[in-house]
Amino acid sequence: MGVSARQVSTAINRVMGMSVSQYVNDYRVKEACRLLAGTDEPITRIMFDAGFQTKSNINREFLRVTGTSPKAWRARTSSANVTSDSVVRLAG
Repeated sequence: MGVSARQVSTAINRVMGMSVSQYVNDYRVKEACRLLAGTDEPITRIMFDAGFQTKSNINREFLRVTGTSPKAWRARTSSANVTSDSVVRLAG
């Protein structure tokens, strides 16, 4: 693209109102939400599939974005019959 990492970071900060790491982790949490709602895979597997490397990181970022833990979010969405189409809207 011919754009420096600093220019990309500045653009994301200005347009999205968040840092690059927050932007990436928001995307990862949305993917984790989709997988939690649409599969019965263990949360640890979903953690890796969504791009998180540690339990503490997914738990911290999931709490920041959704206000709850992945386990509680899965329980809430499965009891509410949330479809995978509406998951992205819930998470962001």
